[in-house]
Amino acid sequence: MYVYGHFADDGKMRKTVLLSAESFVLTGIFVQTIKYMTHRHRPDTGDGPYAWDGPSIHGTTSNQSFPSGHASSAFAVATVIASEYDNAIVPPLAYTVAAITALNRVVQNGHWASDVFVGSAIGYFTGKAVVASHRGGNASKLSFAR
Repeated sequence: MYVYGHFADDGKMRKTVLLSAESFVLTGIFVQTIKYMTHRHRPDTGDGPYAWDGPSIHGTTSNQSFPSGHASSAFAVATVIASEYDNAIVPPLAYTVAAITALNRVVQNGHWASDVFVGSAIGYFTGKAVVASHRGGNASKLSFAR
């Protein structure tokens, strides 16, 4: 999308891609921090939804279920795109793709529903915060977009 924005001289597209990248990275930091603080077991391990190991710097993917990184990433990007292209088509399409991504994690037995809900909320609110922080040209010094 960024390359298209560059060659088509579409500044809004380039800005949206950079804001999406910023939201994606920040969301990833939040999610990974929470994963290492909680170490919740995934449904496919056979453990129940109340199997949490607590804080540790060590772990495997089998105990890093909470929150869903896929859901948070999908909603982080979808929220930026929906906010930047506020029309009748783009927001519903962006959020539908994000919701399908999130729900697929539950259907595929990779996450509990609460993992997906919290991950989606983290992505959504991070995306909103990133977009709001760049309104009116007030970009922070540590940002991808200006």
